[in-house]
Amino acid sequence: MFNRIIALLAILLCSFTGFSQLTSVLENNPRLRWQQINSNHFKIVFPKGFEGQAQRMANTLEHIRTPEAKSLGVEPRKISVILQNQTSNSNGFVSITPRRAEFFTMPSQNYNLSGNLDWLDLLATHEYRHIVQFQHANRGFNKALYYLFGANTLAALSYIAVPQWFWEGDAVATETAFTSSGRGRIPNFNLLFRTNLQEGRTFNYNKQYLRSYKHNIPDHYVLGYQMVSYLRKKLGKADVWENITRRAWNVPFAPFTFSNSIKKESGLYVKQLYAEMATALQQEWKEELKKIDLTPFEIIHDRSNKAYTDYEYPLSLPKILFLL
Repeated sequence: MFNRIIALLAILLCSFTGFSQLTSVLENNPRLRWQQINSNHFKIVFPKGFEGQAQRMANTLEHIRTPEAKSLGVEPRKISVILQNQTSNSNGFVSITPRRAEFFTMPSQNYNLSGNLDWLDLLATHEYRHIVQFQHANRGFNKALYYLFGANTLAALSYIAVPQWFWEGDAVATETAFTSSGRGRIPNFNLLFRTNLQEGRTFNYNKQYLRSYKHNIPDHYVLGYQMVSYLRKKLGKADVWENITRRAWNVPFAPFTFSNSIKKESGLYVKQLYAEMATALQQEWKEELKKIDLTPFEIIHDRSNKAYTDYEYPLSLPKILFLL
């Protein structure tokens, strides 16, 4: 049995090593001069000429550090944050292989992503929560495996023990709670999920999480935000997910620990929690709809089938006969 566990860990290590290469450091011009700001808990690394934003990020991260970490009950140790301003990409990530965060500082042109929030403030509140999550995950058997096999194994087992929807949903809930905007307040973020529920497409938990080629289903960010927020509201406990994830990350290789932990806190397994949440949101949104006076409209296109069709960017195609 021990040999099987070691073999499984070796496979996970190799698999996650390949995955971690996707978040490698951006290839900058070798002549680019770098500077750094060292605060008590962060090392901000940035290209010369970007001092103003680097100083602001140092102040922002120090300001949100303790409040954001409180609900998961940890105090993350010092970490490097790299500000990348030599690319037109708008993104950010946290990695523990090696341990760092990178912010791609070009603001997103998608207002449905950033809302009215400053782009770097959005990255700071969202990505710092991932730093907190990784710190919280380093416990129990996870911590022992980290010392034995390194950061790749810790990362792999952390993702196996707790579903991806929690990682991103918890971060979206945090960015929404700690700012005046955040995706949780942007109507477009919940548009597809809300439409599906109001039209009776609740789907089951597995399909909602893993999505489908047949139906248009929102990603795990949306599912996670709704699940994380619903359980907090249901139990009235901001730290309920700290208890759940602590049990799951203590023994990451035990099957169904995450679902069983939800059961201990709420009396419901994860699939039951999703079903209850979907029913509650469906009823809530129907009640809101009753209070709205809809403007009269004319349907100009009758659907001939139930297959999902996107009319957002219509394009006329030539009639070509394809022969197999």
